Amino acid sequence: SYYNATIGKYRLATLTQRVDDRQMPLMRIVDLRQERRKERAIAILSEKLRGAIADRLEKREQTILFLNRRGFSTSLLCSNCGEARDCPNCSVALTFHRHVARLSCHLCGHTAAVPKKCPACGKDALIYAGFGTEKVESTVAHIFPNATVRRMDADSMTRKQAYRDTLLNFRAGKIDILVGTQMIAKGLHFPNVTLVGIINADLALHLPDFRAGERTFQLLTQVAGRAGRGETPGEVFVQTYTPFSPSIQFARHHDFPGYFQQELGFRERCDFPPFKHAILITVR
Repeated sequence: SYYNATIGKYRLATLTQRVDDRQMPLMRIVDLRQERRKERAIAILSEKLRGAIADRLEKREQTILFLNRRGFSTSLLCSNCGEARDCPNCSVALTFHRHVARLSCHLCGHTAAVPKKCPACGKDALIYAGFGTEKVESTVAHIFPNATVRRMDADSMTRKQAYRDTLLNFRAGKIDILVGTQMIAKGLHFPNVTLVGIINADLALHLPDFRAGERTFQLLTQVAGRAGRGETPGEVFVQTYTPFSPSIQFARHHDFPGYFQQELGFRERCDFPPFKHAILITVR
């Protein structure tokens, strides 16, 4: 769309200022490779992000933590034979949802009970790998037991009233930390939110889609825009294993024109749209 605007096909309308002329939030990149070397494990919250959350709690300011992945654990693996529990319809890993104690496919909706032993080898060696918003909520509540933590995703917001109540309570200051998926990424205005933590910026970045970088840039800038909308300047912590990615670096400096030029050059070299047409063929 932006490319079509630059060649005169569309008319471009640009917003040059934030609401109430607030300054853009400061974005800090947290290299998870270094964090893993220090902690010798995969930490959901880096040391820097934990410190920033503690600081906001002390100041009675609010925090939003973003992860675009639902569930508690993203896969169930056997540590003996390596077999993963996949969806029989889609062949993708089933996600474990602790609040209902079931495995679920996020593509077709298939659900299954959690087996006590590995169906492939029969060993009692099943482990949960990866994490989603449900596990983030649980971990944050454990680290900060005196804070009020709530989650906003498709699993927790099954009723329209639940969505409305959560937003009203957050606006009223009754919730200190809000954990959520893409539904909290844009369109929300909470002046007391001074910190946004992006738990894993790499999720969308490595999808097999030529638009993955563009969508990651959009998502980062949208989520970052939730911080610092009041009188207190905002701060954003972006946790990533690829801090060198153009999507992350240009988002860090809120530089859309720069990212556009870089991405356009990449698309042209690879014969991707808007320079060539792409056809999607789906076989069912």
